[in-house]
Amino acid sequence: MKRSIPPLGNQFIITLKDSSLVYIISVPELFALANRGAVQSYQSLETFLVVGVYYLVLVMIITYLLKLYENKLNVDK
Repeated sequence: MKRSIPPLGNQFIITLKDSSLVYIISVPELFALANRGAVQSYQSLETFLVVGVYYLVLVMIITYLLKLYENKLNVDK
């Protein structure tokens, strides 16, 4: 089990990065919302920057949680 956690965690993070879907059901796609907001406000850079930061935070949180779980399973320490 402890050997399978790092590859599974990496695959989950890759899937999150490659997908623009939020894993909460019924929430519209973030980039579609950002695109709509950018068209209405003519502030494309700011809108997509916010979405990019949102994804960065999601990936960092998941990476941190996976690291904690990996450390918990590491019995070599």
